[in-house]
Amino acid sequence: MNKYIGPIFWDIGGTARGYPKAGADWACWQGQLYNTNGTLANGDGYATTVQCSNAYIAEINSFGKGIVLMHDPYSYALGSTVDMVKDMVPKLKALGYTFVRADKVPDILALLGCDPSCATCSGTQTDECLTCGPTAYLAGGSCVACTVCAATEFTKVACTATANTVCETCTTCAAGKFPETACSAAADTVCTTCEGSCATCTGPLATDCGTCLAGKYKSATGCLACSTCKPGSTMTAACGPASDTMCTVCPPGTTSDGIDPCTPVVVDAGAGDASKLDAAENADASTGTFDASFGTDASRNDAGAQSPPGDGCSTANGGQAPSVAAISLALAFALRRRRRTAA
Repeated sequence: MNKYIGPIFWDIGGTARGYPKAGADWACWQGQLYNTNGTLANGDGYATTVQCSNAYIAEINSFGKGIVLMHDPYSYALGSTVDMVKDMVPKLKALGYTFVRADKVPDILALLGCDPSCATCSGTQTDECLTCGPTAYLAGGSCVACTVCAATEFTKVACTATANTVCETCTTCAAGKFPETACSAAADTVCTTCEGSCATCTGPLATDCGTCLAGKYKSATGCLACSTCKPGSTMTAACGPASDTMCTVCPPGTTSDGIDPCTPVVVDAGAGDASKLDAAENADASTGTFDASFGTDASRNDAGAQSPPGDGCSTANGGQAPSVAAISLALAFALRRRRRTAA
């Protein structure tokens, strides 16, 4: 025993021979068991198995606990230690005693020492721990180191005496939110909504915007709505993440709807002629030549019909041919009337 677990300092049996309250097992079987008054037990110093086990139980009761020394006798005339143990154990259990191996006795463990992983133990092995230190938990008799959560995790449930740490991954704030309180070893991230114009942000203010929502660009004061080019100008640079739309006025003779490139202006030829005719008509009215030269076509035609045959160019105004300007004006007036009638 000393070789395997160290010295065992027994305190019950071995030398006591005060029968019937004590009895060394070797004395029971070798005729050396004496009564407390000094006389030989049973007259010859020998005891039966039951008598010897009862003497041991009486001695154990006087201590209340202890290490019992028992060994086989040199002769088996009246009994043996094995028979005595078989008789004692049921009686001691009935009295409330329990039994452990010698290396599990607390006093011996104190000499032997627990495995370094244990705080207290029932033996010297790693799987014989009873309790663990503050950084370990008990699992199947062994002390296992508590898990330490990673930098991207927080402790949802702390390690206990019998259960490991429960770690959970830190929350990453979604788009449109920012971490008002960062993830720590003991608590998850607290996310808060960004100011309404921000797509991402670092805080609750408009000036904390990191990027803007679609249709906006970032400025020193926050996210602003992108401008649109007015008609008559064209876009030279689109609205970007950090700059507004750039517009340029179209050169003379060109135009744009504000989106497409500048293109030449298309003039309606018919509308242009009508304006010119209006101007000519107004000028004639002011000089009084329009009615004189064109309003009496019928009289001139009649007069021409009565004139003597000639070159066909005679008129009622003395036979002189009408001027080119008068003919052009007459054609223009006729064309104007035709347009108005068609309209």
